[in-house]
Amino acid sequence: MRININRISIYFQLLVSFVLPMPAIAAIYVSPEKGPVAEITLENRLNSGMDFVIYADAKECKGRSFVQRPADRFRTAKIPASTLLAVTIGQSVETIGCPITFQFTPEIGASYLIIYEKQHEGSYSRGGQASCQLNLKRIETDRTFSIVDDVEQRKMRAPFFESGAWCEPKK
Repeated sequence: MRININRISIYFQLLVSFVLPMPAIAAIYVSPEKGPVAEITLENRLNSGMDFVIYADAKECKGRSFVQRPADRFRTAKIPASTLLAVTIGQSVETIGCPITFQFTPEIGASYLIIYEKQHEGSYSRGGQASCQLNLKRIETDRTFSIVDDVEQRKMRAPFFESGAWCEPKK
């Protein structure tokens, strides 16, 4: 599944950058210790930090927690399987970001790879825009990739408090 966000204005990016608090304010993600699990890896193809957020309540994007930043460009986490999962990926809040929130239902024992890329179009100081792209792929046992079909992009919103909903409710 490929998700694109094109032509995002600098004003929206600045708004999201200031509204999304730094990871130190929200909780650090803790992998499930029991129950069915899958594995998800984020490949950061940018030259800067990335936020990798997993929500405890996928329907309303509540209970936001950050997967800790690694020393290299890959970050892996165990995630609950057989239940809806909502995730936000985006460039860190220290810079202008282009976050993408999506949901899917991981399969038990499966491994997934998220590839996030961002291209700049023009100068930000002159109203330039960014184009962001996220690919979610399932890693098969023979190390090939298959497309994940049940991915759905969610519309982000900024709550007044950290405990609020970070995306529009799922209907």
